[in-house]
This record gives sequence, C-alpha cells and structure tokens, in this order.
Amino acid sequence: MTASLARRPGPPVRLLGTTRRQFLRFPIALSLAELSAAFIVSALVDLTDDAEVTVAFLLVGAGCGAVAALELSRVPMPDTVSPPAVMTMTTVSWLALAAGGAAAHLLADADVNLDGAIFEGMAPVTTTAMTGVDIDSLPRGLLQFRALMQWLGGFGGIVVAVIVIPLVAGGRELLTRTGGTGGRPIITGRMDGAHRLLAIYGGFTAIMSAGYLVAGMGAFDAFANAMATVSTGGLSTRTGSLGAFDDAAVEWVATGGMVLAGVSIAVVWWVLRGQGRTALRSSELRTYAGLFAIGSLALAIWLSTDDAIPAGVRTGLFAAASAVSTTGFTTTDWWQFSNASQVLLLVLIGIGSMSGSAGGGFRPIRVLQAFRYAARELTRQLHPNAVGVVRIDRKAVPERALDRLTSYIIMFIVTAIVASMLVELGDSEVSPSAAITLAVSALSTAGPQLIDPIALGELGAVSKMSLATLMLLGRLSIYGVILAVMTVAFRLGQYTRQRLPRRLRW
Repeated sequence: MTASLARRPGPPVRLLGTTRRQFLRFPIALSLAELSAAFIVSALVDLTDDAEVTVAFLLVGAGCGAVAALELSRVPMPDTVSPPAVMTMTTVSWLALAAGGAAAHLLADADVNLDGAIFEGMAPVTTTAMTGVDIDSLPRGLLQFRALMQWLGGFGGIVVAVIVIPLVAGGRELLTRTGGTGGRPIITGRMDGAHRLLAIYGGFTAIMSAGYLVAGMGAFDAFANAMATVSTGGLSTRTGSLGAFDDAAVEWVATGGMVLAGVSIAVVWWVLRGQGRTALRSSELRTYAGLFAIGSLALAIWLSTDDAIPAGVRTGLFAAASAVSTTGFTTTDWWQFSNASQVLLLVLIGIGSMSGSAGGGFRPIRVLQAFRYAARELTRQLHPNAVGVVRIDRKAVPERALDRLTSYIIMFIVTAIVASMLVELGDSEVSPSAAITLAVSALSTAGPQLIDPIALGELGAVSKMSLATLMLLGRLSIYGVILAVMTVAFRLGQYTRQRLPRRLRW
C-alpha cells in the first residue's frame, strides 16, 4: 500500500514558480532554436569553402530546429519565475549553447579533442577572446559560427542584465545603479524592451560592419569582426587578431567600436532619446571614461618610447579600449609590453566595462562603491560617532547592497585564486604569474595573455575546464551561477525524495 502510494503520479512539482518541464526543457529548446539559425547561416556562408562542413552544419541545424519547434510547442514560456529559477534557466541555456559550439568544432574537424572542443565552444558564447586553435586553418563556416555565437552571447548578456533580472525582481526599471535619473526607461514591458535592445544592438552591428568595409576589410571579415566588436567577444577571423590586417584605419574603427561596446546600453538609449544630460550624470560612465582616458594616456606614453612597438600612440589607444571593454582584440602581443603596461592592462581588464553592456569584468560601479565604502569606514575609525552614507548619483546605496558588494569582492578574488592554482597544478610549465593573469582574463571575459605566451590548445583538461568555468562565471556573474547550482541541487533532492518510499524519505 505504501509503495503503491509512493509511485502514484501527482501534480507537476513546481520549483520557485516554474514546472520541471519549463525549468529545464524551455531554455534548452530556446538554445536549440538559436543554434539551428547559427548552423544554417554558417552552412550557407561555407557553401564555397568546404562542402563537408556545409552538409554537416545543414543537417545539424535542421535537426536542432525540428527539436526546438517540437519542444517550444509543448513547453510554453513561464509566466512568472523567481530569481533562482530564471538564473538557473539562463545557466542551462548558456551551457546548451556552449555544447552546440563544441559540436560545431568537432564537426568542422578543428583539430581539437573533447576538452578542447568544450573550451572552444565556451569562449565565443561567453564573449571571451581565448582560443587554442589555428584560426587561419578553420573553414569559413566555423569562423562565421564563432562570430554568431559571440553576437548571441553579447546580446543575451544584455537581455539578462537589462530585462530578465529587473523584471523577475519586482518590475524595477533598467538597472538604476548605472546612474542617471529622470530619463525615459528603455523598457516598459518584456517584448517592448527586447525589441528596443535588438534594434540598438543590431544597428550598432550594421554601423560597425560598414565602418570595417570602409576601412578596407572584405565583406566576410567586416561582418564577422563587427559581431566580435559589438559583443566584446574579440575572437577575430585571423590568427593575429586585428593586427593581421595591418591597417591603421581598421584599428581606429575598432577602437571607437570597442569603447562604445563597453558603455551601458541604458546610456546609449538616453543619448538616442536626446537625453545627453541624463547620461552624463551617470557616475559609472564618468568612471569608465576616466579609466579609458588614463589608460590610453599612460600606454601611449610608455609604448611611444619602445622602439619595438610600432605606432605606440595608436597601439596604446587600441589596447586601452580593448582592455577596458574586455573585448580582447590585439594588434601586438601584450606579453611583449613593458611590466608597467602589463600591470595597467591587467587592472583595466579586471575592472571591465559598464553594467548593462555586453562586456564583463568587475564593473566600474562596484569599484566606485568600494572606494566610497572604504572612505566611509576610514572616517568612522577617526570619528566613531559619524553617520556616513554611501551615495552614487545622489542616491544612497542600501547597506544590504554594500554587504553584497563585500561578499562579491571576496568571491571574485577567491574564484580567481582557486582557478589559477588549478591551472598551474594542471600544467606545471605555466608560471604562477601567468596562471593568475589567465584566470583574471577569463573571469573578466577578456582573453588576451599578459605574461608569457602560452599555447592554450596544449593545456591539460583540468586547466581548460577551469578556464571555461571562469568564462561562464564571468559572463553570468558568480552569484548567478552559484544560485543556479544550488537551485538544481535543491530540485534534484526534492525530486529524489518524492520518488523514494515514505520510510526512506529524509
């Protein structure tokens, strides 16, 4: 009697506002739809390059599309979801896209094993300019696929930051912590906001494509590198990144594009709406601009005195834009720079671009909050009775937010240290300094190496998986991924408990 009751099917178990089918199957189906489009477009681009890759990509794209259409017809989009559920669904979606990217590299015979394919699949979708393959040897279809994955990863990151999290957290308007008051919000509803974001993102991509065409790139290179620029992905169509084009015009176009790509899309929206004063009131924008200006000036001065670095001023501006936006494009290997230049680039990469942009990193707004929080605590040490309030853009930052900031700083540092230790332990030839810079670069979704040239394709499985995990954490935030893992563990425990006989339940 007890066993029969335990096996009796009941109503669908809801996890924080979603059914089990919606919780896992909907994000996977949505990712399959995106992969289907990417595979088919890449196959069409590859028509004149590699027939085998074209056929394989068409078949896989058609299969992904059929499965996605079937699943989306059966599993509707959840009406209401809680923050833990939506972050879990987002993580599942990104993992599915990375798996599709790994499959693409195996299908295209990119000379990678399984762990290498996973690494190469994770890098584009997390907009991280890390790769261990010879890009010049890749078929055109795979290069197009990597560009599309970067574009989707950058747009998905903006959607999560600007629409998903604010809506599920109580309908708050666009990331007020980015600064600025009095401007018209970019979102007034779910679909309305998505359309506006897509229009801005797609329009920026078109402008960058035109800019690269005018600068002298071919049509394919212009479009693919435009997607890598707008998404701050940084994976170019050449092994030497944009330096392989050896064109000053290309560098100037890329510099301007990278700087804009690191700006919050809220600021872009205010400017397009003619609310420039609202944008200028953003403390994060001023901090971001200051970091770029200081970094550009310092690098230009240091590189101009180095006879081994051609066009030092232009190279300095380009490198500063690439670092502060966490894009990762290069014209000269950064490990050739002086020690001071490397340290500065590491700082810019670690801080990263603005909240609500396609870039990653610690974020300037967090740095600003941390400095003002530290100043308040120092004041309290000198004047114990003083009542200090941390303000950003004339708004008081809640104490709970400051507590979360402290926790995030600790998690950011610990995560980078643990991952760098795993990289060094997995490959003894990697120096501790190189392992640390690799970890920070991956966690900030930047990518370029700063110390010692390391063949990423020759790293062991432990090192590659550690860096791939850092890429995911940097793209979706450490908080989000940890919350997703805890939610899945809770759900599995709940599911297992319900399937056990009553006498064995805990």
